[in-house]
Amino acid sequence: MNDTVVVTEFWRVGRRADPLRVLAEYQGAGRFDDPERLIAVLYGAPTLRTCLLEFLLPWKAAPGANAVLAAIPEPTNETEAVDAARDHALAIEARRVPPMLYDRVAVQVRADPALALLDLRSVSVRLRLAQAPAVAHELCCWGFAQLDRGALLAPQRALTQTVTGVVLRGEIISPVDGLFAESRHDDDVVAVFVGGLYAPQLAVVVSESLTPTHSSIILAANELGLAP
Repeated sequence: MNDTVVVTEFWRVGRRADPLRVLAEYQGAGRFDDPERLIAVLYGAPTLRTCLLEFLLPWKAAPGANAVLAAIPEPTNETEAVDAARDHALAIEARRVPPMLYDRVAVQVRADPALALLDLRSVSVRLRLAQAPAVAHELCCWGFAQLDRGALLAPQRALTQTVTGVVLRGEIISPVDGLFAESRHDDDVVAVFVGGLYAPQLAVVVSESLTPTHSSIILAANELGLAP
C-alpha cells in the first residue's frame, strides 16, 4: 500500500457562515488536532454519511446505561427517590439529534491541486510513526503494544494528536497535506492541515442545508438510535 492517498473531493459538515474556516486556537479536542495548536485541522470524509455519524456519535446513548441504573439501590428517603426518578426518566428519554447540527451545512469540497494525505491504514506507515520517541512514549503510557488500528481508533486523544504532531514537525515522515484514517464506523475520514506552510486550495462545489427532514440525517440518526 502507498504511503499517501490522493484526495480531490470530500464532504464536510461546517458552520453555515464559512464551512471551510478552522482556527487552531479553538481546537484541542479533535482526534487529530495539532497538540501545539499552531496548525488547524479541517476534518471531513469521503461520504456525507460518515461526516454525520462522526458529528452525532457523542449523542448516542451509552450502552448498558439502563443496566447501571437498575443496579442503583432503592431510595431510602424522599430526596433519593426524586433523584432516582429523574435518572430513570433521563435514561428512557429518546436521544435526539442536537439542534446545533441544524445551524451547519453539508458541503462537498474540491481540492485543486489534489491533496496527498498520509495513509494511516498502512501498516508500514504506522510502523515508522511508532519509531518516533513521542509516539512510542504515548503507546507505552496507554498500554498499547503497537500503533495498530485499535490504538488509532481508541478514545485517547493524546496518542492520535501526538501522531499529528510528529507528522506536522517532519519527524520520520516526509511532508504531506494531512491524514487519511479509518473512521469509528465503516468508512474513512480526512484531516487536512491548514495554516503556516500548509495552504490547501479548497472550494465548495455543493452546499446542502441540514434540516430534520434531510434524508442523510434521518439515516444517520436511525443508525445511532437518535430521533431527528
